[in-house]
Amino acid sequence: MDKKSVLLTTIGNNIKEGKKYQVIKLFTMVLSLFYTISCNSNRFFFDEKSQQIVSCYTIVGLDVLDLKTGDIYFIKKIADNTAGAKVINLNSLPKNYNVYQNSHNNPLGCKCFIKPNRIYEIVNISIGDAGRWKIRLSSDNNGKLHSVPVDKSV
Repeated sequence: MDKKSVLLTTIGNNIKEGKKYQVIKLFTMVLSLFYTISCNSNRFFFDEKSQQIVSCYTIVGLDVLDLKTGDIYFIKKIADNTAGAKVINLNSLPKNYNVYQNSHNNPLGCKCFIKPNRIYEIVNISIGDAGRWKIRLSSDNNGKLHSVPVDKSV
């Protein structure tokens, strides 16, 4: 018997014997296992020294909120055959990424959107079925970014 047959036989026998608690417990364990091994993560961090956002997975989309003006910048990988990046510098975006302001329809002509003396909240939305993860960065007089402590779970 293969593993699937053994699992189904065990569940069937427990149902026949009225052991609903064991069936529920087994079912919960199987679902937990699938959840654990199937999900990726949107976690990322900011490396202040290199001025880069770093992720374990390819960054496909970032929402960047300017907390001073309320403007929302959407950074999105262009749909082409190039590989996405796991490391992105917000002051120098890769060629295969576009920036959109306040809508996903109109790309900005310039990929330089970080302004001096602002606070930005960056949310990684790359993996749709994973929880969102955010960081907060402040820019100094020269536009250099610095980490600001924030609760990371959205």
